[in-house]
Amino acid sequence: MNRITAFLTLVLLACVAFGCATAPSEPRVEFFSPPRADDPFYPKITDWQQRQRLDPPVSEMAIAVDEANLDPEEFPFGLLRSKFENLLNRHKRRLAREFTQWSQRQARMHYKPDVDTTLAADHWPTLREFFETNGDDCDGLDLIAYGLLRESGFREGEIFRLIVRRDSDGANHMVSVWFEDPQDPWVIDATGAMSREMLRYSQMPEGWTPRMMFNETTMYNVVEREPGSVELAREPDSNQEVVQ
Repeated sequence: MNRITAFLTLVLLACVAFGCATAPSEPRVEFFSPPRADDPFYPKITDWQQRQRLDPPVSEMAIAVDEANLDPEEFPFGLLRSKFENLLNRHKRRLAREFTQWSQRQARMHYKPDVDTTLAADHWPTLREFFETNGDDCDGLDLIAYGLLRESGFREGEIFRLIVRRDSDGANHMVSVWFEDPQDPWVIDATGAMSREMLRYSQMPEGWTPRMMFNETTMYNVVEREPGSVELAREPDSNQEVVQ
């Protein structure tokens, strides 16, 4: 009897140490069941959802308070909206810089030159196609930074891809831009060909001319009115040349 007890004890210890194969248990909670319209919370949730969808981004919210002349007695801790946006943008800048550095390291490993560099022959991959080929030139490598930004929650209306031309030889290049500032976006160059750092557009080196800007749903002509100033023109004519 003692031998049997000792054997069972050893088996139990082995199961605890290494784990035993057991049938998966049923989940205790089903989080995604369809809602019931007769639930008292149903109309409250529906009302909030409808109003929340109409809210603009935090940076565009109009608050009926003059932030420059706050009454310290009424607002002893400042405006929460401003503190919210400042913290958010600090973290987004840190994240975008990290993405810039990581993208450039990956670009050096996954660069694949085009055999035919003419615009007609140059295939611009989607992110899925880029992952499948495991590399590309700048129009694919830019998707490393662009994809990371979009997948991390940067909004569609603030992240774009920008085509720029190198004035010295007419070569075209692709970068991403983040419009934290609507007049002076951050430039994120996944390859580092134009800049190894994340800089404001107004800080970019001379010798590059912006051409067109686009994302999944829209495109713009980019017009430089003066150095460091960018103006967008919505939806170019369909017969206008699009550069690589």
